Amino acid sequence: MNGNGVHHFEDIENKIEVSRRSIFLEELDQTVTKFNNKVFSRWFDENGKETNSYTFTALWEEAGYIAYKLRNDWNLKKGERIILCYNFGLQFYAAFLGCLRAGITAVLVYPPAPANLKKALPKLAKITSDSKAKFILVDSDVNLLRRISSLKSRKSWPRIEYKLHPTSKSLYKKLKSTKSFIEANISPKDIAFLQYTSGSTGDPKVSRCAF
Repeated sequence: MNGNGVHHFEDIENKIEVSRRSIFLEELDQTVTKFNNKVFSRWFDENGKETNSYTFTALWEEAGYIAYKLRNDWNLKKGERIILCYNFGLQFYAAFLGCLRAGITAVLVYPPAPANLKKALPKLAKITSDSKAKFILVDSDVNLLRRISSLKSRKSWPRIEYKLHPTSKSLYKKLKSTKSFIEANISPKDIAFLQYTSGSTGDPKVSRCAF
């Protein structure tokens, strides 16, 4: 193939790469537009009582605001990492989608069990060190657990900055100003998130997932 043919082939590859860029986020955006204010998910407690719910639009807007916080208020750069340490519930979805929209690599971990902090916290500390996360984003449950831990356990929490998931009141006040963010230059090869195992049989192991 001559030189012009080589360059032409490279141009085609580049166009394919651009067309695939952020396709996952584009699909999510289209899904939100399609289902709009229909319920995305509901959360029920152990007694069968509904404690939280999200419509597709509400979840996407909250994720957009979290993405804005990550990139503008907390000054993270594309590709940097944060740990998501959330109790089981729907807020995790908003935080995770917020990271995807911001181009921030979410480091996913199991929340420490209150009855097993002696074993859980050293594992969380290893993940914090291994992932080189900038900070740990927590929900109110994990934040409360950290605050009420005994003095001995409190010292075992990773020595890193902790940030709290926005409360509903402050969140929706901010949303009225339409603050949102989505990273435009995400490649399919970019790392979307890191998933660590629970470490029940040894040190936590990591898997990397690209867009």
